[in-house]
Amino acid sequence: MKTEWLYSHRFKDRQEAELAVFEYIQTWYNTRRRHSSLSYKTTAAFEQFFLHHQTAA
Repeated sequence: MKTEWLYSHRFKDRQEAELAVFEYIQTWYNTRRRHSSLSYKTTAAFEQFFLHHQTAA
């Protein structure tokens, strides 16, 4: 995340800041890029894999 973006905004409370950060990430983060640290899965695929296996455990 660009720290310039974060520091250039004023938030009235923590909830507003968290929502703004979430929206920023959802808009700009590339969820289709594969990561070697995630066994060459995309972040979205790894999240689904993790959530599925966590509930089964």
